[in-house]
Amino acid sequence: MSSGYAEFRRLTSIVRLKDTLAQDITHGSGVGLDGIHPGTIRIPLPDYWVKEIRFVSQHLRKGDYKLTPYREMLVLRGRSKFPRPLCIPTVRDRIAIKTLTRTLTYTHGLAGPPIAQRLTGRVAGAVRQWDGCVRLDIENYFGSISHDLLEVALGRELHSPRVRELIMRAVRNPVVPFEMRDDLVEASIGIPQGISLSSALAEIYLQELDARWKSSPNFAYFRYVDDILLLCPVSDAHTLHARLVDELAALRLKTHPLATGSKSWVGPTAEGFDYLGYRFLPTSVSVGDIAVRRIEHRLARAFSEYSTGGNARAGTALSRLQWRVNVLAAGTVFRGEHRGWVRFYSRATSLSSFHHLDHLVQSLAKRHRVPITTKFKKFVRTYYSIHSLAGSLSYIPNPDLWTENQMRQHLVSVEGWDQARVATIGALSLRASVVRALSRDLADLERDLDPRS
Repeated sequence: MSSGYAEFRRLTSIVRLKDTLAQDITHGSGVGLDGIHPGTIRIPLPDYWVKEIRFVSQHLRKGDYKLTPYREMLVLRGRSKFPRPLCIPTVRDRIAIKTLTRTLTYTHGLAGPPIAQRLTGRVAGAVRQWDGCVRLDIENYFGSISHDLLEVALGRELHSPRVRELIMRAVRNPVVPFEMRDDLVEASIGIPQGISLSSALAEIYLQELDARWKSSPNFAYFRYVDDILLLCPVSDAHTLHARLVDELAALRLKTHPLATGSKSWVGPTAEGFDYLGYRFLPTSVSVGDIAVRRIEHRLARAFSEYSTGGNARAGTALSRLQWRVNVLAAGTVFRGEHRGWVRFYSRATSLSSFHHLDHLVQSLAKRHRVPITTKFKKFVRTYYSIHSLAGSLSYIPNPDLWTENQMRQHLVSVEGWDQARVATIGALSLRASVVRALSRDLADLERDLDPRS
């Protein structure tokens, strides 16, 4: 790899920054301290954003680009957990941060963290070969990363001090609640969650450790962000656990201690272990209990809101219920990709959870007096659709193929928009409104699918 500065210069050209804004940033969500939602930016870009891009290009190249403080947004993770703080940059800063992320991807040869489903497939293949398991969970990984050690890790491949300082400036940038800018303090430890740099920096920080552990033929090593799994001879399990804990401690990272109910665990694979939302045994892979409880809660809430919503808009309430259950059971094709709960857990070889959830939907429909003519998608049938020889997704809802009339009907009957208002929306705004609604629904669901949640 080169120092990366030539790539940085290419990425900071006016043409490339325009592409970054138009193709990446405008599809984002969240509002920073500039008060601008990226989805409201028009294409082709107005003169204002062309001037902003020139500003970003000039000051990134000079090395004196200064970021606006991040806006803090707290994401709830359940009653028993603290909210996860996310950092929302301004739109202009997102352009700069995305450019720095792409520079790191080039210099460090990053492919990003492995897709959880693919990693699950590799674990399922390896679990039959080993009789011992070590699972380690790093406590507050993003919030514990040492800035000094991170700079050392960056410097191994990124030789430009100017670009390294720009990245560290983004790491140290203050985080504040919306419209509060008093007493700004730069961060002295940890990396901000929610910006595009975060995943790249988290991978780079453990890149050397990953390489060492992956190279050994004496065990199988897997890591998904802060969740580490070793499959090994059971006789070596405790020794390997102690060694890995020590190496993480040298990086100033703590792991959850071995204890009942802890996320860290050492034992024989024959007892079964949880990883990435799945339950693994040498002979089977099933959906983990926590994941099943989460989807049960979502189904129960959907039916409860249908029952308590009153009869004023009964048609809308039923359409909304049907849509929510269908998205939970079958997912949806969104921008050409099938996303959803069953898609995420399609590596399971035991179908007991899928049958259980289909039965639960029937029970809830009966309890809440849903008209018997209402048809809901099935979890089991979705699973078989994914695993069919043709890989057919014809059973999966596909809003990408909706006509204008179908999009308008969705906004009225599911989202509850006023029909007269929807009738006046032009084609481009109509598609954008549907995409925003679908993005919200999927983001809400996929928070539960995040293996770190």
